[in-house]
Amino acid sequence: MFDFCLYAAGAVSKKNTKEKLFLSNLGEEIGLLFQLADDFLDHRGLKKLMGKPVKKDHKKGKSTLLNLIGEKKAYLFANNLKRKILRKLEKHGKSSKDLTSTIEFILERKF
Repeated sequence: MFDFCLYAAGAVSKKNTKEKLFLSNLGEEIGLLFQLADDFLDHRGLKKLMGKPVKKDHKKGKSTLLNLIGEKKAYLFANNLKRKILRKLEKHGKSSKDLTSTIEFILERKF
């Protein structure tokens, strides 16, 4: 979903193929980071804060990165992914301020 959204923004603004590919890849990475954050919240979140049931993945026997490599390694992977995304956004300076704030929020959110 993030992949398409970022690619579409590049297409609508008539960016070249290289820039659209960059945006598409960035969207894919953001989507993965969002999914990892969702998995962490499902694993250790509080129903009261989340406003929905937690530990659904475990109850359903879903394979997540957390249960494949452990929470600590999964968090290190997610944090490295976040830093990678932020480095890519640095070259866009102030124009990427809102997206940078969103990336910072994704992994640290509690709900």
